[in-house]
Amino acid sequence: MLGARAMIRVLAYASSAAVALAIGVSALTAQSMPWGGFGTGQQVESDAFQGDWSGQWETGRSVAAQVVSRGNGNYQVRIQDSFDQRYAPYIVATARLEDGSLRLEEGSWLGVFKDGRFEGRGDFRNGDIQNLTLSKTTYLSSTLGLEPPENAVVLFDGSDLDEWESSRGDGKMEWKLVNSGAMEIGMDANRKGHGAQTRKAFKDLTLHLEFRLPLLPFDSGQKRANSGLFIDGYEIQILDSYGLEGYNNECGAFYKFKAPSVNRCAPPLQWQTYDVTYRAARFNADGSVEEWPRFTVRHNGGEIHRDLPMTKAVYDKSGALRLPAREPKPISLQFHGAPIQFRNIWVVAD
Repeated sequence: MLGARAMIRVLAYASSAAVALAIGVSALTAQSMPWGGFGTGQQVESDAFQGDWSGQWETGRSVAAQVVSRGNGNYQVRIQDSFDQRYAPYIVATARLEDGSLRLEEGSWLGVFKDGRFEGRGDFRNGDIQNLTLSKTTYLSSTLGLEPPENAVVLFDGSDLDEWESSRGDGKMEWKLVNSGAMEIGMDANRKGHGAQTRKAFKDLTLHLEFRLPLLPFDSGQKRANSGLFIDGYEIQILDSYGLEGYNNECGAFYKFKAPSVNRCAPPLQWQTYDVTYRAARFNADGSVEEWPRFTVRHNGGEIHRDLPMTKAVYDKSGALRLPAREPKPISLQFHGAPIQFRNIWVVAD
């Protein structure tokens, strides 16, 4: 375990995304994966290859890779300079599982992932072919396991679901406690279930939440481990976006409104954190909005939104547009057909 070291990760851009970056992250509305996607719900409990790999070119320059399982022995490999900024990748390639090792062979690139190590060669820049080596690496959030302060409202500490109810409004809570001290979204055999919301309502707040995404390698798009954290009606997307660019429908985004400044999504099966500060809207005497709500969000210890004004009306359940809420509202977690787990949830309310 790497202790307090922050997990800082980037998902590099293809050339089209680099153009979007030049005009601002809010312009990142192109799809790096289908809006709908397809899903089987088939989970995999572990994968020795998926995740972060870090190392060096033969000249000593740092290099990093993200390996994403796509099922049936197929993988996506993104090789880039580092995890901490938005870079154009050296390559986004496919790799294939063969006899217990993962083989990458595309253009001038050739190499093998095996026993936690990658050895190969690739195009460093403009035909400069160099050797590179990588080792499997795990970066953990600096706020993982963060203890609630004395004035916090503890919403979930692993012992019971007393602070939560079904978001259907029927009072029932059909989620389940699991051995890891987490609560898991409950589903029936037909993958039907419900969201959860807090019994208490909040306005201005600071929130800490930890979540773990299942590995669904055969699924794609919005079907690949999807949920959402709703505060005052605004959704911070929860999604398996590991190895993607970080658009406004992906993990850390305010859904279809604002992309994260960088994609800090960790590999599925690894615990992740959201740390959110929210300042609710202020209103004039006539009911008009004086100040829009504002969010600061840290994902896995790194800031992805800073004092972001939510200058957009949100949709209620009827589909009608509405202005920000004037009264306190519950915090809710979305059901979207995947057994996502949550733990260590607490709020400091101002």
